[in-house]
Amino acid sequence: MIARVTTPADRDRFARALQGALCLEPQLGAALDLFWENPGGGWQFYTSGEGGALALQGPLATALGPFDGEELDSFLTFLGAETLLTPGPPPPGWEEGETLTAFRGTPRDPGPCPEGFRLVEDPSLGELSRLVMGENTREEQENFYVQACIRKNHGKGTFRTLADSDGALAAGLGATTHSGWAYLAQGYVLPRYRGHGLGSWLIATLARELAARGEIPCLLCRPERKNLYRRMGMKGKMEYYLYKKKE
Repeated sequence: MIARVTTPADRDRFARALQGALCLEPQLGAALDLFWENPGGGWQFYTSGEGGALALQGPLATALGPFDGEELDSFLTFLGAETLLTPGPPPPGWEEGETLTAFRGTPRDPGPCPEGFRLVEDPSLGELSRLVMGENTREEQENFYVQACIRKNHGKGTFRTLADSDGALAAGLGATTHSGWAYLAQGYVLPRYRGHGLGSWLIATLARELAARGEIPCLLCRPERKNLYRRMGMKGKMEYYLYKKKE
């Protein structure tokens, strides 16, 4: 039976289900630590009687470990989930939409900062939120901003940006650290600056910085970016599947 995480024992059960799940362990583990007792944080956490863990943030659900497929389908439908990320097969009524590869490892030295740009080591999270979430709703921008602030204030979030010659943000990236891992995500490069290596330079630079602190860098990528991360020296280790609810 799927049940909401409401006690420390539930929290520990959820955390155990995350162990060994590359990328998802730091991402969901940090969110669990920060938000499981905070209904206003935008996260929901559940466990299954079979030992699985289920997290929801908005329309995205993430499931790890064993679940009864029909129960999971009914539960996700009830909660209004539109997509499901999991390493296993889909529950009934869901179909594969995309495969994501989990990479880990320290990238090679990317060299000096791209000409005409400078690294901002303590960026305004408000400006970063507008950069990364500029095409989203104001509510989504504000949620990004609040959660970024909480992560940073609790020592679980590190953020870096690149500014152009006028001081305007051109690219941004965040990392969530938890249990010796550094999960890199929420990267964005303004369209007019794409194709010049800003994103890969920023990823490699932040990953190497975090690795020097003892955190193991990891990230999820779409198929078209796998060769890029291999060239950077990272290793693809496992795959996750992003399923969509059948209409």
